[in-house]
Amino acid sequence: MSQSRACRGFSLVELMIAMVAGLLVSLAAVAFFYSSIRSNTDYVGATRLTQELRNNLDYVTRELRRAGYNADALTYVSLPANSTAKSSFGPIQLVNGGADDSCILFAYDRDTVGSIGQVDPALGERHGIRRVARTLTVDGSSKTIGVIEVAQSDGTATTLSCTDAGPDYTTYPPTCNSTTGWCAMSDPRRINITALNITVSTANKDPSGTNFGMLVRDYAIVITGSLLKDTTVTQSVNDSIRIRSECMHTNAGTTGQCDTAP
Repeated sequence: MSQSRACRGFSLVELMIAMVAGLLVSLAAVAFFYSSIRSNTDYVGATRLTQELRNNLDYVTRELRRAGYNADALTYVSLPANSTAKSSFGPIQLVNGGADDSCILFAYDRDTVGSIGQVDPALGERHGIRRVARTLTVDGSSKTIGVIEVAQSDGTATTLSCTDAGPDYTTYPPTCNSTTGWCAMSDPRRINITALNITVSTANKDPSGTNFGMLVRDYAIVITGSLLKDTTVTQSVNDSIRIRSECMHTNAGTTGQCDTAP
């Protein structure tokens, strides 16, 4: 009798309790593993999104710092005090400033080609940057996606406008618009640009004078976006720049001459 009792195994109740305890431990381990994978995925996604946004921001800031450059600038330094001559590269047009769909048009001299000191549209001296919302087909469904587009003039697109037709998004990568010059810069299949906000960061400085004014321009730039496959991952990057080339105009206080498309 004592030997039979010593060899007896677990009862059904004991076995069920052990199984439940084992399942709870297993579920906790699985939940921890899933949480770790999810956190790592979110981190990788956020890092990738931040890098994409910073790449776009770096391009925008580099281009704007070159805005207004004139290889023949010394000519204007030697002009008499009452001269009204001004660089044709000086004007910069900001459309929808302070909004999420800002657009900016500018020009800079490429002193290795064309005529020095003159805007040569056919040689790519006019430029534009804008954010627009496009309706695209992604993964078989129609989606509205924000895209940063850039433009450079050429022999066909000699003038640029913020309302010009955009590139062809039915192909991937999108095909540039050969008529208007606008191309996609951000990747519409990876990120949704929800804002390109370009704002005058401080009151533009316009020193007084009797014959001319010199406009000093500062801009704040904010780009916000989210991952297309996980809209919960959202990031913003920002920078502020001063346009290195100041804009001279004929009458102090009349800044409109500097606020047109070059």
